Amino acid sequence: MGERTSYASKAGRRSVQGVIKPAASGYLSFTNLVEAFTLAAMRREHQVKLSQIRAAIHLVERELGVSPRQS
Repeated sequence: MGERTSYASKAGRRSVQGVIKPAASGYLSFTNLVEAFTLAAMRREHQVKLSQIRAAIHLVERELGVSPRQS
C-alpha cells in the first residue's frame, strides 16, 4: 500500500493517492490494519466507493487543515 497506486483503466494508466498511509517502518501498523478493516467494512456494508472516501479526505484536509493520513 504505497502513497500512490497505479492501475490500468480504459483511459490508460492512472495514478491515485492511497487512502491509508503506511507506517514509517514500511510495514503495516496496528492502526493501518484497523483503517483497512474499517474501509473494507464501509465499502462492503455501505457500498461506499473509494473515490467518495478520497473526496471526504480531501475535504477534511482543505476545510479543517488536518490530514487524516498522517500516522
